[in-house]
Amino acid sequence: ADSSQAHLIAGNPGSGKSTMIARVATQLATADSSRKIALISFNDDRIGAWQATQIAGAGAGADTYRVTSFKQLHTLYKAIGDSHHLLIDTAGAGIQREIRCITKIIPELKSHLVLAADTNETSALNLLAQPHLHWTSCMVSRLDGVDYPWAIISILANSNIPVSLGSYCANVSSPPRALSGDFFARLIHKTAQGHVDSALA
Repeated sequence: ADSSQAHLIAGNPGSGKSTMIARVATQLATADSSRKIALISFNDDRIGAWQATQIAGAGAGADTYRVTSFKQLHTLYKAIGDSHHLLIDTAGAGIQREIRCITKIIPELKSHLVLAADTNETSALNLLAQPHLHWTSCMVSRLDGVDYPWAIISILANSNIPVSLGSYCANVSSPPRALSGDFFARLIHKTAQGHVDSALA
């Protein structure tokens, strides 16, 4: 994972966003013992969202915080920004405004979009087409659960967002993998080979 100290993770409901944050937290805790990890649930009142953050934090040995306003986030950042890696989990609604306002509080913020490997193109493009959203990277979840990932291949191949991490396993404690530059080639080859094998069976 990136060594920068503040990351915002966004994605549509069901994209695997919270699970990806748990994975990244575990990876950061292993890679950099000089900083603590803070999982921040920001303005997310969905049922079970805060409990999921607490469980993820316990699994990664991270501190967890529930923040409901930009003012609270500013106060928290001033208190722990120098000692913690910050991983901010968002609800997914109003993300353009949230990123703009949070960046004013945390100038070094890096914003990452989580897309499930089985996502449909329309829902992904709703986030990718926002003119004022500048994603640092895209993280891809559930790579182990899709046989024909043409939609995600098309989405990422036609966007200018670097692909950073991917998850291949349902086990939350399994760290995400860095996705290298030949990610698309390997994914396309695997999918095409699957078609060939099916046709020959």
